[in-house]
Amino acid sequence: MKKYGWPLVTIIVGAFLIKLIKDYVFVSFSKGLLTVLTSLLLFIFGSVLNQHHHAAGADWIKKFLVAALYVFLVIMQLGIFSWPALTMVFDTIGVTYVIHCLLYVYLGYIFF
Repeated sequence: MKKYGWPLVTIIVGAFLIKLIKDYVFVSFSKGLLTVLTSLLLFIFGSVLNQHHHAAGADWIKKFLVAALYVFLVIMQLGIFSWPALTMVFDTIGVTYVIHCLLYVYLGYIFF
């Protein structure tokens, strides 16, 4: 269960939470809440895929940089902060919503 079960449980629980929010939360910021929840779910899914366990204080600089990049991507996706040069680069190389999702999974995978 440990190797294959936890990623599946993460997907099922995440899908259930997203459905609950879509069905029962009718506030003005529900789209932003769904964006944050989806990115967090993908990050957790990536970290569940990585089964390696490191020492508690190991690689804190890497963890800080990964967390900062995660927050930066979420803020950009929410539209709170926009950097035109970076947006132009993302548009040129074809970074779409799917690529953002894959980046969240990758960041979760390399976080631990």
